[in-house]
Amino acid sequence: MPLQELLTGTFVYLAAAVVAAPLFARLGLGSVLGYLAAGIVIGPSVLGLTGEAADVMSFAEFGITVMLFLVGLELQPDKLWGSPQTHLRPRHVASRADGSRAAAPGRA
Repeated sequence: MPLQELLTGTFVYLAAAVVAAPLFARLGLGSVLGYLAAGIVIGPSVLGLTGEAADVMSFAEFGITVMLFLVGLELQPDKLWGSPQTHLRPRHVASRADGSRAAAPGRA
């Protein structure tokens, strides 16, 4: 992929994200939905501003890598595992025959 096409694609992706995400967030729909809508609009189905599928996949893989890195930076494991209300731990709740639930032994 030539450098000019790479820079043009980067500009198109960033411009679409900068326009769509705040617009959707202001409408109360969430910025992620704005990113999805921007991708649909600039994609090959509507405006066709993106290049080949392989080029788009390389941008997507890089974006996912950056997103996972940022999630890792924001994650606080001590808060995550120290909280008894976390959803990552199973509650060990068993259902009784009458439909009511009973907590596992040692759990209130």
